Amino acid sequence: MKKIRSTIVEIYYFFYRIIRWKIKPFPKEVKWFIQRGRRGWAVSDSWDAHYHIAVVISGVLNRLAEDGMGYPSFLDYDSKGNKKEINTHYSQKSRKKWERILKKIAKGFDDWRKWEDEGRYAKENNYDEEGNYDIKKVKKLEKKVQKSLKESCALLAEHFNGLWD
Repeated sequence: MKKIRSTIVEIYYFFYRIIRWKIKPFPKEVKWFIQRGRRGWAVSDSWDAHYHIAVVISGVLNRLAEDGMGYPSFLDYDSKGNKKEINTHYSQKSRKKWERILKKIAKGFDDWRKWEDEGRYAKENNYDEEGNYDIKKVKKLEKKVQKSLKESCALLAEHFNGLWD
């Protein structure tokens, strides 16, 4: 009798989990999909907007660095504003420089996202040898990540008009 009852309970919870975690959220997922298609963002994106923005920016910039066709024309000028002689070799140099800029911006946002995902609570990073939470270590790592993010934001602001393909 106990075996039959435990089997029934297992079957019940199996279906409960499917309904609770797969079927019930489905209408909301469809709604959010439509919202993203209509206006470019969904209500669910605003719940954790900083994370969503970091994911989108790093993804877009990594794609531009890998597959982008062009680069901003200001890279063809020297520091005095004189146009450099354009040839295939120089265009390749400018393109490589633009890729490095895009990847540096994306890296700051990626570093921050990784910190949010795993760095803040990762055992190997934040605990001392005795197993105590080391707040000094956490603050030091957080400052490093914040510095990288600030540099990326400054570069993003500086090169914002060049983000096209």
